[in-house]
Amino acid sequence: MSNKTPFEPLDWSKPTPGHLKLLFISGAGFFADAYDLFAISIALVFLRQVWSLTASEISLISSAALFGAVIGPFIFGRIGDIFGRKYIYGVEAALLAAGAIVSAFSVNPTMLWITRFILGLGVGGDYPISATLMSEYAPARSRGLFVAGVFSMQGWGIVTAALLGLGLLNARVNPDLAWRVILGFGAVMPALVIYFRRRVHETPRFEYFVKGNVEAQGEPLGTCLGRTWR
Repeated sequence: MSNKTPFEPLDWSKPTPGHLKLLFISGAGFFADAYDLFAISIALVFLRQVWSLTASEISLISSAALFGAVIGPFIFGRIGDIFGRKYIYGVEAALLAAGAIVSAFSVNPTMLWITRFILGLGVGGDYPISATLMSEYAPARSRGLFVAGVFSMQGWGIVTAALLGLGLLNARVNPDLAWRVILGFGAVMPALVIYFRRRVHETPRFEYFVKGNVEAQGEPLGTCLGRTWR
C-alpha cells in the first residue's frame, strides 16, 4: 500500500518567501490578540485617573474582551469550516482594528466594555483561522516551527503593550490621552494585514476535502502561495 498523500507537493516542499509572508500576516493577528488582551490592564492605570470607575465597571471592562474571545472561535471557526478559510480571513482582522479604534474613542464605561467585547470576538476569531492556514500551508518538516513562529508573536504583543504603557507613564502624558493611545494602537497591526489576508488563496486541503476540487490536491506550492501575493 502506498504511503503517499495527494498533498505531497505541498507537504514536502522547502520553505519559501511565500511561507514567510504568510507567517507575518498570520502572526500579526496573534500579536494584536495578545496586545489587546494585555493592554487593557495598562490602560486602566490611566483610565482610573479620568473616570470614577466602580469595582464592577473595572471588572466588566477588564473581562469584556475575554468573553468575546471565548465566543469568537465558535463563530469564526465554524464559518471557516463551512465556507472556507479565505471566506472569513481578514474579516476578523477588520473587527480587531475597528474594535480597537472605536474603544479608544469611548465616552463612558458602557461604550468601552461593549466595544471591547466586539474586539474580543475578533481576537477569538483570529486564533483558529490564522493557526489553521499556517499549519495547512507549512511544509511538513518545518510545520511546527512555522506554527510556533505564529504563536510567538503573542509575546511580542505583550512586550509592546508594556513598553508603550511605561513610555507614556514616564513621559507624563495626559491620562485621558494615554489610555486612548494604548487602546487605539491595537488597530495598527491588524489594519496592516487586512488587504493581504483577503488575497490569501484557499488552502488545497479545504478545496479537496470540502469542495471536492480534485485539481487542488496536486497544485504545486508556487501556484498555491505564488498567486496569493500577486
